[in-house]
Amino acid sequence: MSRFVAARARDTYPQLPILIPQPLLAPLTTLRRFRHAAVHGYSHHFDEERLVIAAQEAPMLYAAFKHEVERFITELPLEGV
Repeated sequence: MSRFVAARARDTYPQLPILIPQPLLAPLTTLRRFRHAAVHGYSHHFDEERLVIAAQEAPMLYAAFKHEVERFITELPLEGV
């Protein structure tokens, strides 16, 4: 998610909690870019070091993202957004 989209969402719906906190944006973006390259078959651009890093970080990022989704759900307002 771009910073512009995130800022616009916060401005449009200030009563909603933030789903993805700032510290997770960069690592998730890196993983998203890697996934995009893998899915679309850009194998000639693969950097093996980045592949290893992405594979090592994926479980931690999944756990952190899952935690944030659970937190987000508990913080949602019960009425009127």
